[in-house]
Amino acid sequence: MSRRRWNLFALFGGGSPTKQREDRRGRRTFRPSLETLEGRVTPATLPPGFGESVVASGLSAATAMEFAPDGKLFIAEQAGTMEVWNNGSQLRANFFQNTPLSVDSTSERGLLGIAFDPNYASNRFVYVYYTIAGGDHHNRVSRFTADAAGELALAGSEQVIWDGDPHAAGNHNGGAIHFGPDGKLYIATGDNAQGSTTAQSLASQHGKVLRINADGTIPTDNPFYDGAGPNKDAIWALGLRNPFTFTFQPNTGRMFINDVGEGSWEEIDEGGAGRNFGWAATEGTSTRPPSPISPARSSPTATRPPSRPLRATSSPAGRSTTRRPPSSPRTTRGITSSPTWARAGSIASTRPPSRYPASPTGPAPST
Repeated sequence: MSRRRWNLFALFGGGSPTKQREDRRGRRTFRPSLETLEGRVTPATLPPGFGESVVASGLSAATAMEFAPDGKLFIAEQAGTMEVWNNGSQLRANFFQNTPLSVDSTSERGLLGIAFDPNYASNRFVYVYYTIAGGDHHNRVSRFTADAAGELALAGSEQVIWDGDPHAAGNHNGGAIHFGPDGKLYIATGDNAQGSTTAQSLASQHGKVLRINADGTIPTDNPFYDGAGPNKDAIWALGLRNPFTFTFQPNTGRMFINDVGEGSWEEIDEGGAGRNFGWAATEGTSTRPPSPISPARSSPTATRPPSRPLRATSSPAGRSTTRRPPSSPRTTRGITSSPTWARAGSIASTRPPSRYPASPTGPAPST
């Protein structure tokens, strides 16, 4: 093996420690001393002051989670089931037991988002974002009515609230949904892996944050609302690639969006009416042709290259969760609205310290 190959092997950690010697011609070479890995499970690295305990386990491709106003934990699974847990015990294996949800769960499609109506205590409305089975594979937001116990959807209660544009790509579906402090439902959509033609277009719902009323109608004060004009009236912000998670910061109402980067940057963007986050003309702090975009680009709140991934918490109290796109080998430890961290196959609760400022460190989103 050549000297160059040995040096690269040592540099990238293939052997540790390395031994240096001279050959018969007096040339200095390196020989790695190989050591086997220890048979152990590496614990999660938690921020100072946090504790961890498992509150749900045995999950199958969990994609999203949300606490209901009554404290029950709802966990969406990619194939279209939604588990209901409380105090570490599973109450129901599938919220949709009485009204099965038919989804396309190939690639990054599937059941991807959960939100509870602001008036859930009285109307029992639960909203979900999922990919329809068959047809043009578009994503949909539907509303279901929970039973009195808040554990099962009533049979026949599905009401379609929003239908997305046709979605040919298996990836870049977005999927996060949350009610804002204004009582409107916000929907994050991916760019259909066609960001150069969709994310900057006001005639496409791809690569956007959308804002609608709880009944699916569109507020006339949306920034690009033009009635019968060419714009998709639900658009609230644009220029996103795959905004898989976002949240509204408690007390302030500020929106923070985790946008999954391509190959150079991951972004946390602060949402706002009419804001343009630049994709696909820009990514992170970089600009690619064509540079001029309208409306003008809003710079990200935080960026990191994938080699130094980022995490952000949603409030000074440290309310944050973990979520990852289906089929992703990496974990998205980012901003959502529930005080928990999700890990592979289980959900772990956290104990936040009295102060925990947003920090651009930790595991990052995937493609």
